[in-house]
Amino acid sequence: MTESPLPVLTHWRVVLHGGPITVVGLVYGHPEFRNGAAIETSELSSCCAATGVIATLSGSRYRLATHALITERDRDQALTALEDVLNVNEFGAPARTSTALH
Repeated sequence: MTESPLPVLTHWRVVLHGGPITVVGLVYGHPEFRNGAAIETSELSSCCAATGVIATLSGSRYRLATHALITERDRDQALTALEDVLNVNEFGAPARTSTALH
């Protein structure tokens, strides 16, 4: 059985709530939302700059799209920074402990 393609978030941005880190954007290919719906993910548990994929504490996974304003390099830099904040390097790594964001 092949795995379904991941939903894609376009026009995304990282949101810091003084604790939980989420991503907002327009979602495509998600079974529960219409294409182009604006969503905010649940709290991020991990991300992978190499693949452009984020995972949430609720178990959802999304691919972050690139576009004219967010290049692949920009996306990779943002995800590399998130990896540092979340204290993970790849999927399957332990969830972050407590990280203060200032």
